[in-house]
Amino acid sequence: MTSIDYIADVADKLTRKFDTRNPYKICDALDVRIRLKDLGTDIKAYYFYHSRIRNIVLNTRVSEIIRRILVAHELGYPNNDEIPTYSRHDAFHVVGV
Repeated sequence: MTSIDYIADVADKLTRKFDTRNPYKICDALDVRIRLKDLGTDIKAYYFYHSRIRNIVLNTRVSEIIRRILVAHELGYPNNDEIPTYSRHDAFHVVGV
């Protein structure tokens, strides 16, 4: 299975499981907290796991349309066992959209 096939498969499973394509609703169902913060101009969003709490932080400087795309992108991290998750102190995941 190619990477794009794998990503499409994970996205399809999530949308079927929660009967929605809305990434905010999927986050709510998965208990992933979404936070807004001014992250400057280089970082658009990141995911981190801390104290058993999954979090997505979105830059307040990006539009709501881009935020929705970023939430969908970041949702892949808590749902992929092959990708390591980091605490905020270890690393940032920089998204270039």
